[in-house]
Amino acid sequence: MNSINQQHIDSIKLILFNKIISYFDHNGITISIQDLISNISISNNDLPTNKPTKPKIKFKPKPKTIKFKPKSKPKPKLTSYNDFIDICSTHNLNFFKYNDTHNWSGPATKILSINYESHIKFFHNFNFTTIKTIDFYIIHPNNNYDDSYINYPNYNDHIFNSSTISYTSDDDQIYNNTTDDEQHDIITEEWEYRNVIYLLDTYTNNVYSKQTMQFIGNKIDDYEIDFDAKE
Repeated sequence: MNSINQQHIDSIKLILFNKIISYFDHNGITISIQDLISNISISNNDLPTNKPTKPKIKFKPKPKTIKFKPKSKPKPKLTSYNDFIDICSTHNLNFFKYNDTHNWSGPATKILSINYESHIKFFHNFNFTTIKTIDFYIIHPNNNYDDSYINYPNYNDHIFNSSTISYTSDDDQIYNNTTDDEQHDIITEEWEYRNVIYLLDTYTNNVYSKQTMQFIGNKIDDYEIDFDAKE
């Protein structure tokens, strides 16, 4: 902006002083223009200068990208017979066909009581059922599926101490005429309990799984089995 000459400044000052005197006079204050001229001076140096300024550029801040880490979902429980068999195979546990008293049929494994705490950890991510006897546990899947496709290995020689012979004729004489030293085989007959066919030793009332020859318990009567009994 170009500077204003002094004559122009004086004319503006005179106009301004007259307005001030008029304002004071209206409010009961008397002041002369000479007092203002003598005490107030305005020169070109008192005027503000308008220096050109550079335009300010405002930058819009870049929005922050918030990354949300997806919450990890809990690992789903394993349930199928194949999952169970894989666990057994991975940890060298024998599995066999098992029928329990609740119309369940499928693969199971036997864990000795002394090994239970260490071996049961293998099934920590699996839905399983535990059947406790005096000396061991039977572990099998909760869910019930068709197991006809499973080719069960024959572990009888390794799992059981005694062998059983099933018969349907009058072979009691064979059993009764043998001495304790001669009795190496257990003679059984089929016995149905809660819609499951077992093998029953009619001499001792010991009950065995028909599929695996596994000792189940001791027959108390036609309506109850003592699953805690020892063979």
